Amino acid sequence: MALSASMPKSVARGIEDVRALKDQVVGPSEWRQVTQAMIDEFAELTGDHQWIHTDVERAKAESPYGTTVAHGNLTLSLIDGLRKDLSEWSGFKLGVNYGWNKVRFPAPVLAGSRVRCYAQVVRAGIRS
Repeated sequence: MALSASMPKSVARGIEDVRALKDQVVGPSEWRQVTQAMIDEFAELTGDHQWIHTDVERAKAESPYGTTVAHGNLTLSLIDGLRKDLSEWSGFKLGVNYGWNKVRFPAPVLAGSRVRCYAQVVRAGIRS
């Protein structure tokens, strides 16, 4: 996914640069389409084959959305790929996803929808 020249991007060459980015919003990322094939592959990986995700015909007939919807955790997992184009950080041995404090899914992501993300440094520190 190429980043357009006008898209904001954070650059950090160590922890002090990351701290300097605190409260800045970076993005948006490029768009990514959530396809039925992605939803089906995620269902295979997780074992979650609930019809609202995988049964296109039933979803057309019975779902209030008229189509299948992506698993919430599929949507959440797409963030890692979307956010990698928003920042260029170096000077670290490694980075670890410490977790998500608050996650909500206020609206469904319908099959065929496009998603993108923004990033914001809320707190930065070093754990040993």
